Amino acid sequence: WRYYELLTDRQSEEIVTMEKQVSAGELHPKVAKVNLAKEIVACFHSQEAAEEAALQFEKSFKLKQIEELEDVFIAHDSHELPLYQIVREAGFASTGNEAKAKIKAGAILVDEQTVEDPFAKIKIPPEGVSLQGKVKKKRVKRQIKINLSS
Repeated sequence: WRYYELLTDRQSEEIVTMEKQVSAGELHPKVAKVNLAKEIVACFHSQEAAEEAALQFEKSFKLKQIEELEDVFIAHDSHELPLYQIVREAGFASTGNEAKAKIKAGAILVDEQTVEDPFAKIKIPPEGVSLQGKVKKKRVKRQIKINLSS
């Protein structure tokens, strides 16, 4: 409730009332938190941005929807690459070490399968391979294809 006091223009009485409603089971704690988040986003951006952020949160975390990203073409001289390199070049990680950590944690799916060896050689067929994981806290899926470079 301290954040309501510090970050909103709500009166103390209103905040105490909300706190009592949550304690009595009349107001779900998640609703109070979502309302706070919306107020903060609206303060720094706009009401529309706050509603859009709440919708994206709902899609990603409650409904567990996966956002489809555009295909990525990796220039390489082979159709077979270590998984950590594919993850990094596809934008799922900014460094090789970050890619390796995500893979070891089971946070990356390759064609709907968990592969926990970052050095596993992945053969990429002409139609590509599907990677699924999180990018900036959003669940995303992306098709990876190879552009052969000679």
